[in-house]
This record gives sequence, C-alpha cells and structure tokens, in this order.
Amino acid sequence: MIAYDEAYIKSLQKKARNYSFVCNLNIFLIIIWIIQVLQNNMITFNPQLQFNTFDYQLLEQNSIKEPEWCFSFAFNKDSTILAVGCQSYIKLFEFTNERVSLNQILMNTDFVRSIYFMKKSQNLISGGEDSSILVWQKNQDHQWFIYQKLLGHSKPIKHIIMNQNEDLIISCSSDKTIKFWVSLV
Repeated sequence: MIAYDEAYIKSLQKKARNYSFVCNLNIFLIIIWIIQVLQNNMITFNPQLQFNTFDYQLLEQNSIKEPEWCFSFAFNKDSTILAVGCQSYIKLFEFTNERVSLNQILMNTDFVRSIYFMKKSQNLISGGEDSSILVWQKNQDHQWFIYQKLLGHSKPIKHIIMNQNEDLIISCSSDKTIKFWVSLV
C-alpha cells in the first residue's frame, strides 16, 4: 500500500491555492475533494489486489465433441448437471467422479439460444429461435418435461435470467423488447 505523508498533502494544498486563482471553481473543488479523501485515508493503493491472475488448464478427458452447433449452456446449483443448447436439443450432461456423461436429450421446437438453471427448484428454463420460453421440470422418474410454455415475444429469444428470489424471469429478444415474467405461485 502507498501511504500519503503530510509533505505530499501540503504540496497538493499549496498547488490547489495557486490554481484557485487561475483555474475555474470546478477544478479547484475537485482538487480540494481529493485532498480531503487523501487526508481521511479513504484512498489506498494495493498493486497486489489489482493484478490477480487466474491459471486454467484444459481437461482433455472431459472435452465433449458435438456434431451440432452449441449456443448456450448452464450448470445446475451444485454443478452436477450441465445443460447444453445444441441446435434444437438440450443435452443434459452429468458430472460424477470427474467424468462427464450424457444423461438425457430434450427436444426443443427450434434452436436453443439461452438456458438458465433455477437454483431453488432445480427447474430449467430455455429460450430459442421459436420466440418461446420453456420451463422444464423433472418428474419422479428423473425425466424432464415441459412444465410451462411462455409466449410473448415475436422474434427469437436471445437471453434469459432470473432475479435472486427466482420469482421473476427476464427475457430479451430480437424483437427489441425486454419482458418480465412474474411467478403466480
């Protein structure tokens, strides 16, 4: 961390007084504000915090070769299931013992552009080229089915998110609209 000593602050104060005669009031006020912030130790600089690096390594054994184009993917809450939107399919891959295996393939009506896994209910939401939003749910046999179809966009869905309470779905579309879908439960 860089500490600002009294001599440095005093030199800034002197410069501020000199500039106050030649500069406009706004610049003078900004310099005074900077001095006050420095005196109150509100600004500190720590170079280690600004340059965090991340190192990643490719896991060749877990790479998946797909015959279709894939546009979107999402993990479930505990990262044991990866849903991948590949053209008009949603492929569900399971992660167990550091192995990836295809568990189930869901058929969508058109290309899947966005996928969102709900954290609380573990439902899956997809949106795609057919301008619909599908809410998928798992039955007792662990098979996924379409629980609800939301219609309201006139062009392809581009992205879907939810708020933290998961009682609001927000979608955006090529129809240049952002729509809000509230839970009735």
